[in-house]
Amino acid sequence: MRVGIYARTSRQEGDDDGSIPVQVADCRERAEEEGWDVLDMYVDPGISGWRRRVRPEYERLYTDAEAGRIDAVLCRDYERLLRNDKEGARWLDLHESSGFRHFKFADEGDIDLGRARDRKDWKERVASAVYYSDRLSEKIKKTKRRQIVDGQYTGGEREPFGFHRSRAGELDVEPSESATLHDAVSRLARGETATRICREWNAAGAQTSRGARWRPQTLRRTLLSDHLTGARGYPRLLSDEEAAVARSALASEDRRAGRPSGRRAPLVGFVYCGECGGKMTTGGGAYRCSVSHGGCGGTSVKMEPLNEYVVIRAAKRWKPRGRRQAPETKETRALIEELRRLETRSDEIADGLASGSLTVGMAGEATKRVEQRRRELTEQLSHALPAPRTRPSIQPGDLEAAVAAWQSLALEGVAVVRDVLSQVLDRVVVYRREQRGRGFDAARVKLEWK
Repeated sequence: MRVGIYARTSRQEGDDDGSIPVQVADCRERAEEEGWDVLDMYVDPGISGWRRRVRPEYERLYTDAEAGRIDAVLCRDYERLLRNDKEGARWLDLHESSGFRHFKFADEGDIDLGRARDRKDWKERVASAVYYSDRLSEKIKKTKRRQIVDGQYTGGEREPFGFHRSRAGELDVEPSESATLHDAVSRLARGETATRICREWNAAGAQTSRGARWRPQTLRRTLLSDHLTGARGYPRLLSDEEAAVARSALASEDRRAGRPSGRRAPLVGFVYCGECGGKMTTGGGAYRCSVSHGGCGGTSVKMEPLNEYVVIRAAKRWKPRGRRQAPETKETRALIEELRRLETRSDEIADGLASGSLTVGMAGEATKRVEQRRRELTEQLSHALPAPRTRPSIQPGDLEAAVAAWQSLALEGVAVVRDVLSQVLDRVVVYRREQRGRGFDAARVKLEWK
């Protein structure tokens, strides 16, 4: 008889009683005793037989059985082969269509689907395996709910950014990373973009919890995760107010049109062609009226001389603005007060569970309601907060440093310079050159101030 040995583990395991080498050894011993010919080996390491995941070697085994390459499947026990009713019915269908019937086991009785009592036994084994998997799932979920109520961490082996695991195995807040996230929220509230924050972090060598560079979408996903506010057994890192500020700032940023202001050409968006009225783009170290962008194609000007000419004059007209604080409204005060009451309620639930006045089920249900209400209030608070300033306030010293940084081609300097320009300058109109020459002609430029 030609047999195919199948072995599987639900996770990557060592050489214990359920490891793949042990399974294979038991199956080979049975094959030698019976005199069977082992045609092939089919091994799926670290893949569950219960979840609806594709098992490549299992599928190959089924295909070979369907094609008649093997006469029987040999496993150590039934649960290595399958744990859900759909797969059990699939093998019964294969028996009816092709006649495949033999399942051999090293630790259990064999199955011959050609016999009625074995088909009954097959269905009972399938039902037993499904029941075992369902019960195991219930136990895991119940354990995690209890851990959440007890304030225990229920995540994976890799700690998220902002946290670290203590020697006792508990999850604690990582001070340096926590300070970084608090700073990010403050900067978003002042109107800085996620793109700008990530650029600075990457320049300083900061990395995510996976050791990768920071991207705006990664920062967004991190700041909007509810585990930062204590969900799922995590220690609280951000207050509900900070979470609402981050949500509001990122939502405001999503609504902003156009590209971020961190580019090396500070006049992009300000320069217009004096002949056709179209916006001029950059290319080859110059601002150009491009035909491909709907322009006339007849006007261009060197970038650096125009940048210097415009920025120096804009800086003379600019006056620093005072820093503006967002006023607290009656609505936001009420939301913050209710969030604080929920904090107290969470502590009361934990105390009740510890004292025995609340059962695990009661505490879990109460915690679920508190977390649901907290998410609702945080969402409402994010909408009630005033939109953050789209530009940070600038002081005279900031502008001087920004101009120097821009002249050395530093992107952060360009961002501040563009902020100043947007406050005082409406547009720069450039007219076509009347005489040939390489020098910058200020007569071709018209500045329109606000």
